[in-house]
Amino acid sequence: MELSKKLGARLKELRIACGLSQEQLGGEAELTRTAIGAIETGTANPTIYTLSAICHALKISLATLVEPITADMNLKPTWLEPSALRRRANGAKPVRKDTATARGLH
Repeated sequence: MELSKKLGARLKELRIACGLSQEQLGGEAELTRTAIGAIETGTANPTIYTLSAICHALKISLATLVEPITADMNLKPTWLEPSALRRRANGAKPVRKDTATARGLH
């Protein structure tokens, strides 16, 4: 299971165990219901600050939230995959002025 989906499933499990709706959790964590839903479905990539706010609202530690994530999961960056899209190199070349032009002596 993909990391974001595993994290989302764990969040949903803990939210339900606390008896909170997505809207209630969002209100406590100062997030929208849709933000909570996106994290739970694995379509959002929350920051550590967002996860910390959620954990505070659930009255759990961050370690409890990420507990099911183990070292044997494939966490290598996507750019290491040969099939991953590569960012195009910047082909712009700076315009260089010769010294006389730069000094206005031309």
